[in-house]
Amino acid sequence: MIYPTHISKEDFKRAYTTCLKEAWVMHSPANFNLAREFNRELKLSFKIDLNVESDSEFDDNTASINLFEAFKAIFESENDLEGLRAWEAAWADINGFDFEIYQGDSITDGNMVGEKARELFGWKLFQANQKNQIQKQELDLSHLNFEAALKRTSEVFKKGAKQYQYLYEAAFEFDHHHLKTRCDVLEVLDNHKVNIYEVKGTSKIKPEHFFDLVYQVFVLEKNGIEVNNIYICHLNKEYVFGYKNYLDLKTQAKIIEQQYHDWTYEQVVSYIKEKKLLTEFSNPVLEDLNLEKLFVLDDEWKGATKKTPAITLLTAYHQLLSLSSIDDLISFLAEKLAINDSEHVFHLLTRPLCETKMSYQPKTGWKFGEKAKHQESYCYHVLPYFEPLKGDTIFNLTGSSSFSNRDKAEFYHQSKLLYLSDLLQTPKKLWPLKVNSKNEQKPFLRPEHERILQVYQSYLKHSKKVDYQDIIDTGHLEELHQVLRNYQTTTDIYMYDFETAKFAVPYFWKSNPYQQIPFQYSIDIIYNQNYDYNNPATMDHYDFLPRISRNDPRPDFLINFVHDMLLTRKEGVYVAYNKSFEQTVLKYLAVEFPVFAPALIYIATHTIDLMDFFKGSTTPFRPWFLIYHPEFHGSYSIKMTQPALEPSFNYHDLVINKGDKAAQTFRQFVVGDLTDRQWEIIRPSMIAYCNRDTLAMVVILKRVEEMIKEYKKGEVNE
Repeated sequence: MIYPTHISKEDFKRAYTTCLKEAWVMHSPANFNLAREFNRELKLSFKIDLNVESDSEFDDNTASINLFEAFKAIFESENDLEGLRAWEAAWADINGFDFEIYQGDSITDGNMVGEKARELFGWKLFQANQKNQIQKQELDLSHLNFEAALKRTSEVFKKGAKQYQYLYEAAFEFDHHHLKTRCDVLEVLDNHKVNIYEVKGTSKIKPEHFFDLVYQVFVLEKNGIEVNNIYICHLNKEYVFGYKNYLDLKTQAKIIEQQYHDWTYEQVVSYIKEKKLLTEFSNPVLEDLNLEKLFVLDDEWKGATKKTPAITLLTAYHQLLSLSSIDDLISFLAEKLAINDSEHVFHLLTRPLCETKMSYQPKTGWKFGEKAKHQESYCYHVLPYFEPLKGDTIFNLTGSSSFSNRDKAEFYHQSKLLYLSDLLQTPKKLWPLKVNSKNEQKPFLRPEHERILQVYQSYLKHSKKVDYQDIIDTGHLEELHQVLRNYQTTTDIYMYDFETAKFAVPYFWKSNPYQQIPFQYSIDIIYNQNYDYNNPATMDHYDFLPRISRNDPRPDFLINFVHDMLLTRKEGVYVAYNKSFEQTVLKYLAVEFPVFAPALIYIATHTIDLMDFFKGSTTPFRPWFLIYHPEFHGSYSIKMTQPALEPSFNYHDLVINKGDKAAQTFRQFVVGDLTDRQWEIIRPSMIAYCNRDTLAMVVILKRVEEMIKEYKKGEVNE
């Protein structure tokens, strides 16, 4: 044997696109368990954020999970048998730990993308055979386990593979199974070479996709198979199921918004009645997916710019070889992954940098470290142990591109300051400074962080208690009143929220890959100043969720939503939390169902954002956290802001208590994984969750109004 341990494709990708330490932790169950032991002994904390393979253009849910914390919780629970089964299944994948197996929607989407890609290549083969009057074949090994597929692949190549054009899920190994891979699609060429097509459920090529191909090329060449070219077969976001031509929904949404932007409420209502817009209709699928438009067979790593030509994946591969041989990269990684004694592992995990992370620039090619010349890859994946319950840390400070997790790690490693309480006790002149690309020194912390620290200092000083004078940013009362005035210009305030589901492969007519398909809404209408969130009867409420239909939910959604928002009462102000999400959903619906465009654009353009009380803006200027409570823990998510402002109101009693859980449940119903009876049972819980979201919005507005009222009363008394 050449290598001291196995090196999976996931190990290779993690080490060279993210972090060697993360790769070590996720290398094997034994490594993961040793990491857990370090955590139990209060030596190390871990932040292993693995992203779901998705390409949603806009989302109202986070796309990552702290895998370490998630599975630590599973192990500490005696009843989570489903979680343990998912854990074991994820480790069984030959590519290494497969996070998508843990995420139901992700693995379903991945399987569907792979299936449709094989159909595409089957169609290409049929066309080539017809054109050239030949009888080339395809061989699908996806149904075989790795060992059976390995044996069959070996038999095919021993015979020259001349009768085959495409092999699906061909299997290869090297060094007594220390390296194993399966190729999504291999194209066998006449010159005894192959092209590799790696199928990905995204619309663009990512660094981890490149290293996925690098690993495959290495293993195939070790088996004596020469690789001619490499491709990523990915989705085309401009393919809209049912449209003859490609369509950029974002561009079309801007055009249609401009067309109807100035319509008045009276014009819209008149239009709805004149067009009899609320007449029942459906949106059936009229033809099969156009697979040649759905997929892009892409060999381009970086597109051309004014200063640099386009760079292919194969060129990028040769540029990588000029930095290091793949043999050396694999050997170095194997040596590190094989470390298993506690002392040496602890030494590896406490180094300050993600030493093996690589980045790429068209002018310079590959290098170790971050893209920016002045930045080292400071590691935030593994840190000295800290107890979250002890208090907030710098990782609770609102993140942005200007204060990323990598920046927070650099701040910590340079200052040894982690808890906000320690930060507050240290003079600012001793805080480290960040060096930018111009070699200028700038503070790490942003203005929004100063506001968080100010409130947190008072919180600690008063035995973890705060009053409205701390919570309200009294230095920016005019900006606060400006936001509040948006809710005082009308008697009707429409609080609304959507639940959406997305499919990698378009499931409904007039939809594109990963488009957010709205299937549910909740609306709470405040129509006088005496509203009370503890007494819903003081407000009007409307909601929608399909009853038994598994068809496209959008036709019924549109009819009911337009009616409830525009025809039940009168003109008002429309309020969402993180309005860009709801606005984008509405605008895309306006493009795909243009007869509804005037109504949808009116609602979208007249929607304000409840999050403005918390999230800052540069244009127009609005400071961050006009309202801030230490229990926000640096976040402006409604799941943090609402419970902090009103602890008695929460989501704990709900069966469905997260948006992704609601989306997954709806998908299961639509595709037939849930029976009508099962849907009938879970449907009330779905409705309760979405209704709770809009009621939480009402809670926030009421509490903000009450705090400002109390503050004004205190000012008068003084």
